Amino acid sequence: MNKLLSIIIPAYNAEKTILSCINSIPKNEKIEIIVINDKSTDNIDKVVHSVEREINYYTLKENMGVSYCRNYGIKQSQAKYITFLDADDTLVKNNLNDVIGLCHEQVFDLLILYYICNPNKNKETYCLFEKNTINLINKVSLLDHYLSNPVRNSPLNYCWAKIYNRDLLINKNILFNENLKINEDIEFVSNVIIKSNSIYSYHKKIYVYNIGQNHSSNNNYSDFNVYKSISYNYYDLIKNKNLIENSLEKFLIMIIHEYLCKKKFSHLRKLLSNEFLIVKNIKKSNIKSKKIKVLFLLKINKSINLLYISLRLLRNEIC
Repeated sequence: MNKLLSIIIPAYNAEKTILSCINSIPKNEKIEIIVINDKSTDNIDKVVHSVEREINYYTLKENMGVSYCRNYGIKQSQAKYITFLDADDTLVKNNLNDVIGLCHEQVFDLLILYYICNPNKNKETYCLFEKNTINLINKVSLLDHYLSNPVRNSPLNYCWAKIYNRDLLINKNILFNENLKINEDIEFVSNVIIKSNSIYSYHKKIYVYNIGQNHSSNNNYSDFNVYKSISYNYYDLIKNKNLIENSLEKFLIMIIHEYLCKKKFSHLRKLLSNEFLIVKNIKKSNIKSKKIKVLFLLKINKSINLLYISLRLLRNEIC
């Protein structure tokens, strides 16, 4: 029987979590399980081989990183659709079976689902759409909402909790950037969105994200480079300079506040030393935002007191 969904699991030294990860996948003949061992040094081989179900198991000769593993899985997959699962996370079995049924009935390029966080399983991502409905999404509206509300836990920041059309990935050569060590998810997702013709959202929680584990993706969303990347990617589609500029501003304020609270001043200066090239290069337009100008002053001044004063100004606490 032809497979409907390939589940790609990159794994590195995951002997303690890989069994629960695999066991969370429902036993469905339409599912293909692909595990890529990224030259682990533990006993993951023994654990995977002990599982009494069909698994396509590949062991790399060198440690190549999570992006290479996911790309390898994409190329090895045989199913119509693809999803990603990290070796220290799990799936919600019953909900995934529902999604399998949807994959059989519906043709799409991208299906956006939802996730819950462990140990706080009642805390889910913010919801863009009505619950318990399947929504056809206008991608310009989706990106407009995303850029207007930059938050860390957006469903668009992670490659998992989504179903991808394999033909789209192969035909459009959409792969993970193997040069990125962090934030590889969001660049991949942004490329998928831009090149998709049909995007759906289904308010089904299928993914359990285990916070605090040695997570394979482990995105450090405080790195501003990722936001630069998606801003460039989305600009030609959105064609809204003000939206991009305001989104950069909101994101910067959020990250500056975080760095100040944690007293990571060296990180802050590094962030600000690179960020203004981004704004400048967005159609090389004149920047009218007072907040962006304050950030520029903050960048060139090394006074810690000025950092705090500037932050208060950015948050409209002083004028």
